[in-house]
Amino acid sequence: MITWQVWRAIKQPPRTHRLFRFTLNEVRASQPAIPQNIVIAGIVFLTLAAFLSREFSSFLSIFILLVIPLTAINFVLTGVIYGLVWAFRSGQTIARLRRTGLYDLLCLTPPGPLNLNWAVCVSVLYKSIGTSPIDMSAIWPARMFLILPLVVYQSIQQGVADRPWLLVLVMGVYLALFIFWFYIEDVQSTILGGTLGLVIPVHTQDRFEVNVGTIVSYIGIQLLIYMLVILLYLLLRRLFDAYALTGWLTNLGLPALALLALYFLREGVLRLLWRHLAYQLNAGTEVSLLMGYRVY
Repeated sequence: MITWQVWRAIKQPPRTHRLFRFTLNEVRASQPAIPQNIVIAGIVFLTLAAFLSREFSSFLSIFILLVIPLTAINFVLTGVIYGLVWAFRSGQTIARLRRTGLYDLLCLTPPGPLNLNWAVCVSVLYKSIGTSPIDMSAIWPARMFLILPLVVYQSIQQGVADRPWLLVLVMGVYLALFIFWFYIEDVQSTILGGTLGLVIPVHTQDRFEVNVGTIVSYIGIQLLIYMLVILLYLLLRRLFDAYALTGWLTNLGLPALALLALYFLREGVLRLLWRHLAYQLNAGTEVSLLMGYRVY
């Protein structure tokens, strides 16, 4: 599948390629991020201070009500955020190369325009964003901290609390579903961002048009896919209810089917985008990333 082909290409960048090294020197490095553990500890401390204080500060309460949801969204949608940032920055870098006139000359050199664009795109990821989109192990403890109460609540709602072994099984399945959702969101959203960072500059080199096209395309595709998944979930729910298929097994099966639909819908979109990109750049299969080719 194209998701894992491109993911392997991201994890094995063309480090020895001259353009890759050149772009690494061109792209401005991002500022070091605050460690996630410090962020969590700070939020917990502020929350406890607010509730234990005799004089509950209205400013502190408003601050907590704003920061906690935003922080939770950041942990849950980290892959989505990284994907948008990557799309934005790589699109700007390729568009800038096109405006300088150097791009057309570079496209004449091996291994061709497709892998030339890929070398620039992945170098932007490694230099400007770093390896965080590839290795998100640092945020998994925070994610588990956020979802465990929801996992426990959903499991108890299935009416199996009187059977401990079944309750543990249901909790394990719910936890696995959340982990699977986080993982495919991280991987596919990151790949979608990088792919759009390649596609948008092919059609325009104007800075404003690249910015608008990247944001609208990325958010639009993500929203459309999730709307289709939600619609499918609602249809399956009504179908199951019509045939009196209820119980904990059905309640576990529906989100599992929705997650599979999410994965394959985004897989289809990625495949269409890569085919469009290969067509626009006149790339043959012998130099296509779809065939597992890597630039050296």
